Amino acid sequence: MITGKLSNGFKYSINERLFEDYKFMTQLFVVGEDPQNFLKFNQMLETLFGGAEQRDSFVESFMDEDGIVPIGRLADGFQELLTDLKEKKKDLKN
Repeated sequence: MITGKLSNGFKYSINERLFEDYKFMTQLFVVGEDPQNFLKFNQMLETLFGGAEQRDSFVESFMDEDGIVPIGRLADGFQELLTDLKEKKKDLKN
C-alpha cells in the first residue's frame, strides 16, 4: 500500500498494484483523453480509492464553505495525488 497526505490534509492509502491493473489504467487513460467526462472521472476515483466511501472523502476534502467542490480545486488535488503517488512508487522500487 502507498500511503500519504495531501496539502489539504486528506490522508490516502492506495494499493500500489493498481498501476498494473488494466481496468484502472484504461479508466485513467479515458479521463486523460476527456477530462470533462465527470462520470468517467468519478468511476476512476472509485477504482483508485477502492470504493465510493473513500472516493467521496477525497472529493469532499476540496469542498468550500458553501458546500461546493470547485472543479479546479479538485483537479489540482488529483494532480497533487498523482505526483505524490509517482514519487512514492519510485521510492518503493529503490
